[in-house]
Amino acid sequence: MLSYKDRCVPAQLPALIRILPSIEILSPNAEEALSLLSVFEPPSKSLIEEACHRFLDIGVGPEGKGTVIIRSGSMGAYIASRTRAGQWVPAFWGAEDARKVVDVTGAGNAFLGGLAAGLHFTGNDVFKAVLYATQGISVAEQNRRKAQTHLQLLLMILQYILDLRREGVKSQSLIDV
Repeated sequence: MLSYKDRCVPAQLPALIRILPSIEILSPNAEEALSLLSVFEPPSKSLIEEACHRFLDIGVGPEGKGTVIIRSGSMGAYIASRTRAGQWVPAFWGAEDARKVVDVTGAGNAFLGGLAAGLHFTGNDVFKAVLYATQGISVAEQNRRKAQTHLQLLLMILQYILDLRREGVKSQSLIDV
């Protein structure tokens, strides 16, 4: 089985560049993004921001109007587009919450599942949808061992998001976007 280390390498960047105009949201993790761009240093906020803007300069989305979200583990996620300035969305769990995290397996998939739900609930506002994505990760990291399948985990994430909405928690109340 191939890992990102086999696929997210500088030699694959030309292939990615060819399809970037067709991608409205590019969301690699920090290691993937840096590796594709030939940056072989440990991820830092400044390197991640630079990588995000390099992808935007290359051209993400039709007419370059796409969004880049770089998932960065405990640092959170960095999101930017050509029309909105970049911003860091903090990770849902901080270092003080480490004991709550049961398993980070599939955290990227949980982020993207939460992002998809967030896009639905926010009328496709990617910047607000990222808030749902970070919440989706929190549910996944706490409940990974309880769920027997990925579908059960997805349903847990969606139920959590629906519960938040029923309780009146709006994405804007979580962070100023």
